[in-house]
Amino acid sequence: MSSIEKIKAKLNEHPEIKFEVMSNFLCVPSTSDSEFDVAIEEYNSEITITADGNWHEHYRMSEEDEAVDVFGLLLSPGARLQITMRGNTQCKWELQTILESGWVTYSTTGLLFQPIWRKPVLVHQQNHYLESADT
Repeated sequence: MSSIEKIKAKLNEHPEIKFEVMSNFLCVPSTSDSEFDVAIEEYNSEITITADGNWHEHYRMSEEDEAVDVFGLLLSPGARLQITMRGNTQCKWELQTILESGWVTYSTTGLLFQPIWRKPVLVHQQNHYLESADT
């Protein structure tokens, strides 16, 4: 069973969660500005998880279970996306997870060239589709 099939089977247990599927792609679109889209794509021998269309993480097919776990985490309140804005430009996307000590950055994606002369402003987006990543 592919990672997309595993996620689809899990999402089918939650009819309130709307998702779109193509042959090698699955996306849970956001329903408000405070949330973000979560998608998974299988291509050749790689799995890519994306959040908000910008933050992304690549996994080998041998890391399929980790990719499925991260997808579930992104749908839960146990993770959030911290976006650094400079003016109207989104420049950096950080996937953060909550620990007892607070929010910790798990992974970062960013633009190579940024309008650094503009003041950075942090925006947070968080999903609440699942109670926890294990649900």
